[in-house]
Amino acid sequence: MKKLKLVAKIIAIIIICLIGFVGVYLPWNKPLQMNNKIKDFTLGKDFTGYREIMLKVSDANKVLDSDNKVVGDTTSIDDTSIASNSYKKSDEKVNSSDKINEENFEKSKSIIEKRLKAFGVQDYNLSMDKQTGTIYIQIPEDGITDRVVSNITEIGSIEVKDSKDDSRVFLTNENLKKAQVLYSSTTTGTAVYLDLQFDKQGKDILKDISENEYKKIEEKEEEKSEEENSDDTNSEETESSEEKDNSENKEKEEKEEQKEVTLYISGNSVTTTSFEETITDGKIGLRMGQVSTDAETVQETANSAKTVASTLNNGVMPLKYNVEENKYVQSEIEKSTIKNVIIVVAIVIGIMLIYMIFKYKAKGLITAISYLGFVSLYLVILRVFNVTITMEAIFGGIIVLALNYIINLKLIIIKENNKKYYQTYLDIIMKLLPIFVITIFFVFTPVLALSSIGMVMFWGITLSLAYNILITKNLTE
Repeated sequence: MKKLKLVAKIIAIIIICLIGFVGVYLPWNKPLQMNNKIKDFTLGKDFTGYREIMLKVSDANKVLDSDNKVVGDTTSIDDTSIASNSYKKSDEKVNSSDKINEENFEKSKSIIEKRLKAFGVQDYNLSMDKQTGTIYIQIPEDGITDRVVSNITEIGSIEVKDSKDDSRVFLTNENLKKAQVLYSSTTTGTAVYLDLQFDKQGKDILKDISENEYKKIEEKEEEKSEEENSDDTNSEETESSEEKDNSENKEKEEKEEQKEVTLYISGNSVTTTSFEETITDGKIGLRMGQVSTDAETVQETANSAKTVASTLNNGVMPLKYNVEENKYVQSEIEKSTIKNVIIVVAIVIGIMLIYMIFKYKAKGLITAISYLGFVSLYLVILRVFNVTITMEAIFGGIIVLALNYIINLKLIIIKENNKKYYQTYLDIIMKLLPIFVITIFFVFTPVLALSSIGMVMFWGITLSLAYNILITKNLTE
């Protein structure tokens, strides 16, 4: 019975090793297409290379349409588009001179940093020229880089106005409580929505405009009665043209005009609508993209919606910035170097485990198997919790692997000498406590080199202590 339990535990560890070292591959949308369900490591810019971005305070002029409404600026709309759309250049700058000051430079930098974090960028460098307000950014080159660059300079404003009278502004960012992304499953697929939640004042305003002047007017069908009486027909035919004109004018005066509101995000018109029902919960839902059954399409739409939500949730830029420079800088560390480091570490671990097996025989073999299970589970945790891997983090991981090996050796010796297991284990914990406290301090530092090594060692030490008391101990009994 004990042997069966041991075999079952070893099989479980082997499965963990397959998940950690190989992954979990399941069919995706298309036949014969497999996808690893275990996410990749989040690599720092030391390994991936990085994007170097320079943002400059815009010196562009506003561009107006025929109704003198702002439709963009001379940076985003070229002369050809201005001429073809009958637009005109305004003498007014997008950034008025009174707004160009150090206070707004600092505020812009702060908002951009919040956005970088909200977009999921962890490994970044951010600096600013206080004289000109020019902002310099370095971020890793990965799957979200282009999306970050495209949205980092958005104004981030939200306004709900009368569709014909811009002076009537009902809701702004001051009323926005939170923007989030929601999903809705239908018979035709999955829809992604940008859910805008407003505060108490905004809730009252939405309720008021949606149940009164901006409520959708129901059109009533006019019933036409047909009369066969020849005398009435003759009477209608002989109606004077003057009486017809008076009747038409009266109908126009009595007809109520449908009022609508327009929602603007970052100065761009998103939708113009009236309200079919009274909004009592203070929420506006905007469908993003099309309803789709394709998981990749839905995820891409959701990512775009999350970017918009993050932009709105982190403040309005006081100044308009332009991306003046956007270039890729290749990593100085070659992929072959990383592979060589991994190979060397694997060889060293292999030698240590072989020593363990020869030294302690059966217990050494079982402990070696347990050690491999720890390593694979450790790799999964680092991926699941999105720990950014830097050069410093790799050294932290090597320290964790060495500490876990020492703990395993101590546990084998304890078993052979019949010492008190839990007392020795408590001594190990007390010796690791100072290192654990330092790693927690590193986790909360703003410097990525320290926070990454802190995260790697925090999860490593935590897992090592839990894994050895729950798994390794039971295997070696």
